[in-house]
Amino acid sequence: MESPEEPGASMDENYFVNYTFKDRSHSGRVAQGIMKLCLEEELFADVTISVEGREFQLHRLVLSAQSCFFRSMFTSNLKEAHNRVIVLQDVSESVFQLLVDYIYHGTVKLRAEELQEIYEVSDMYQLTSLFEECSRFLARTVQVGNCLQVMWLADRHSDPELYTAAKHCAKTHLAQLQNTEEFLHLPHHLLTDIISDGVPCSQNPTEAIEAWINFNKEEREAFSESLRTSLKEIGENVHIYLIGKESSRTHSLAVSLHCAEDDSISVSGQNSLCHQITAACKHGGDLYVVGGSIPRRMWKCNNATVDWEWCAPLPRDRLQHTLVSVPGKDAIYSLGGKTLHSLSLPDQC
Repeated sequence: MESPEEPGASMDENYFVNYTFKDRSHSGRVAQGIMKLCLEEELFADVTISVEGREFQLHRLVLSAQSCFFRSMFTSNLKEAHNRVIVLQDVSESVFQLLVDYIYHGTVKLRAEELQEIYEVSDMYQLTSLFEECSRFLARTVQVGNCLQVMWLADRHSDPELYTAAKHCAKTHLAQLQNTEEFLHLPHHLLTDIISDGVPCSQNPTEAIEAWINFNKEEREAFSESLRTSLKEIGENVHIYLIGKESSRTHSLAVSLHCAEDDSISVSGQNSLCHQITAACKHGGDLYVVGGSIPRRMWKCNNATVDWEWCAPLPRDRLQHTLVSVPGKDAIYSLGGKTLHSLSLPDQC
């Protein structure tokens, strides 16, 4: 027999006894409130970071939440865990200001003249996302004038993707680099890695090796035989730089080229997931590459000089497509693939 309900009680009242309210905007509001107190009102600063004489009034909690470096510093038995003022020696004042902007706001303006220092310091302070973005930026902007320096930098920071991009630039412009200060001071293991990866014969790699040895013959003569043994020359009319291979997923880049019998194709690779595949074809003796990470961009590789240059942008973006050369019309056609927003129709480049 069911017990009668208590006077005045109802089903609705029983329901609300156990009602739990969850404010979905709570965490965001708390974070915004903390940032407002810390930044706009400059309250609750509990540590002073001194860089090149400038003092930054900061917050241990915020620094620790974003950087494992600072978290370890403030939770260890080191003196910095208890000091009110901490002096940092290995960073410039201007770059540390950029790091503070990133830590507190999540945004930072990357300037070319400070990019390498930001790259190094973000790795030292374990700001992983910033380090990875700097690495991508450096890889996109690597060129003859900085490729050896970037290669050296990437080697010190164990950054294989940036290292591969810089090495590719170095080996395809070795003739221009062989008398530069950066090349002549290049460590032996980096030179060995460059020449063993397939250097175009037009870059005169043997002369580059001799120039490197003769710069300090007394100490480097012993490396002569091993360097010549490591040298791998390739005949080249076309060199394809292929990015995109992971253990779990494999991407392929198919390129149809009408090569002469003495032409060769060299393919370089790196362990990096390639999200947006480019298309390439040979037209008028040169190699054209379209799309990919910059979907409207077209590049041309001059067959005689192996130099790359930008062409006029495409009228629309293009990904996962195929290029066909039509010499009779002096045109390259893009077939299939996708735009950033929809499937594409055949277009003339």
